[in-house]
Amino acid sequence: MPDTRSPTPEAVEVIFSSEAIAERVDALARRLLPPGSISACRPIAADFTAFECPKEFVVGYGMDLAHRFRELPFVGRVVRT
Repeated sequence: MPDTRSPTPEAVEVIFSSEAIAERVDALARRLLPPGSISACRPIAADFTAFECPKEFVVGYGMDLAHRFRELPFVGRVVRT
């Protein structure tokens, strides 16, 4: 595990799949890292929306399933056969 006392600023960009996961990671980071060393951006209202995503598992445009399908140039629904 890296030394979290390093004075060197580092940036990490993470998008969490649910608010519950984001809250757990935030709580853990606040316990492990020095006060004032982290900040979090919460969801904001978007000015524009391209489409509504169904409440189904989707892949493509960077979203993946076991590191597969991330490179698809579209968003597709995962269907079990």
